[in-house]
Amino acid sequence: MANTQFKSTYQVVNAYRDYDKFSYYLQYYPEISKIRLYMDNPTLINNWDFIPADAEIKKRQWFQAAEKEAGYIRWFYTQDETKNDQPYLSLVRRINFLDYNTFGMLVITINPSQLNWILNQEAFLTMLIDDNNTVVASNQKIKLVNS
Repeated sequence: MANTQFKSTYQVVNAYRDYDKFSYYLQYYPEISKIRLYMDNPTLINNWDFIPADAEIKKRQWFQAAEKEAGYIRWFYTQDETKNDQPYLSLVRRINFLDYNTFGMLVITINPSQLNWILNQEAFLTMLIDDNNTVVASNQKIKLVNS
């Protein structure tokens, strides 16, 4: 569907309505807050699940890093435009569509309340750090010391 060249808005809306994979994962995996696929396909309509990858999105650091490392899973503390640009820990992975010679950027945002619940089960200081060395979550308040 991500590579389909739609001829009308009606076709896009029907295709979105029939596609239920993202909603399935959101329903059965409470750890996931949001799933988005960014595609360079101008016939798509932004429905917060499928987002056309415009020039602004392609300039974002997480997009460029994942684009260079096709197939690798990266973790970034990214702003989620579907949730008022709030920062969330997100898995980012370039998805190659070899038959079409295209790619999309899959972004899976982690539910922060579920993440905090998991971390609070740990007896020792536990921190999650993204690929930019940003502390994105911890089970204790951390006092950063200037060196």
